[in-house]
Amino acid sequence: YYNPAYLGGMDKDRVYYSQSEGWHTDGYEDENNNQLIERTSDLFWGVNEKREGKAQGYLYPIGSRFGLGVEMTTASWGDSVVKDTGLSVYEQKGNQFTNYSGGSLQAGFALTSAASLGVGVSAARLEREYFTQFTNPNYIQESATAFGGFVGAVLRNRSGNLVWDILASWSTEPQYWFDQDTMDFSRFAAPVYVEQTLTASFFDGKAFVALKQVNDIFPDRATWYGRLMPVAEVWLFNMVALRAGAEGSIVMRDGSSELGWGATGGLSLKIWKISVDANYTLRQRPSRSLQEVVVPESIFFFSVSAEGLLRN
Repeated sequence: YYNPAYLGGMDKDRVYYSQSEGWHTDGYEDENNNQLIERTSDLFWGVNEKREGKAQGYLYPIGSRFGLGVEMTTASWGDSVVKDTGLSVYEQKGNQFTNYSGGSLQAGFALTSAASLGVGVSAARLEREYFTQFTNPNYIQESATAFGGFVGAVLRNRSGNLVWDILASWSTEPQYWFDQDTMDFSRFAAPVYVEQTLTASFFDGKAFVALKQVNDIFPDRATWYGRLMPVAEVWLFNMVALRAGAEGSIVMRDGSSELGWGATGGLSLKIWKISVDANYTLRQRPSRSLQEVVVPESIFFFSVSAEGLLRN
């Protein structure tokens, strides 16, 4: 997510492309279905989940206080649910694939040099196909349209070396988890997303320390997924940046809680007007498909951007 409040007060336009890939880091090797799975505590059920996404956008400042942005996004994800047959062999009980195509419009306005606000709207088309024991071996195909919105704010101190920003978003996107009682996929609402970050810069912008806190709130699953992420970044020779961070997480649902951990490493290169960023993150997050499973996940993120093309 990009906080649209930063559009208020931008002095250069920016075009960017980003891509991310997510996959299981480790787990039990399900040789019958040729995949890694994370299993429930009783080892009866397992799940494999993967995801990828791409985004391209353009941000343009209009005057000294107002800016607009547009972004186009595509993503896909797949969830495979299996169950032990009693012979330590796992059998497919549910499988779903979703392709997402959408975009967003954003606007930001600087109220003062210390405070900015931003808003945005989004729309997307989702194409989903799935099977369960009721449809096997055939896949059922269905489509849905989703709309959403987000609002953000940025506050700075007088010198600009201490910044706090917050972003909240919501969407009508339908999501589905696998109900082991009915042996079918059950629909639930997309989470409310709330993210806030406190950032301090040092040595004329050559070093940064940030603390990010993120929440995914699932209102109809009685689930809260929270993360706390400290990170530090150092720029060398104004061309290369190195960063590292840690992550502590908690998943709370139905009176129970599970703790998780994670870590991030990355670098940035800046040459002329071009910037390249890459991050690798290892984390544990709640499964999209099985309520009681926490999945170990790797995420690789890459982006390239250029600024000052039309407005410098």
